[in-house]
Amino acid sequence: MSSIQKAKELGREIRNSSEFLELKVKEENLSKDPAAQEIIQNVQEVQQELETAQRMGVQPNQEQMTKFNALREKMHGNQTLRDLVQAQEDLNEFMKEVNQAITDGIQEGEEKSNNQ
Repeated sequence: MSSIQKAKELGREIRNSSEFLELKVKEENLSKDPAAQEIIQNVQEVQQELETAQRMGVQPNQEQMTKFNALREKMHGNQTLRDLVQAQEDLNEFMKEVNQAITDGIQEGEEKSNNQ
């Protein structure tokens, strides 16, 4: 089996992992929660305003920062968003473990070739 075929197989395994499937459930829950969607949209708008100001060399004003912090608090108070963030973090941790396993496999091969 070629490396590309093995990578595709790994991709399928990841797609079927509990971490990936749980994220999909949480994304579906988000699509059914208009309040959570509104919070995300508002946060994105304020983030864009802040980024635009920074690119122009202007420091965000107190009103913008207060608005941003209030929206972040709303995010933390919304169970749908907290669940989504947790599922994203769980998948990211799983992917780190997968990447580490790949790195370990590469290093094992290097150690064996160096010992010959």
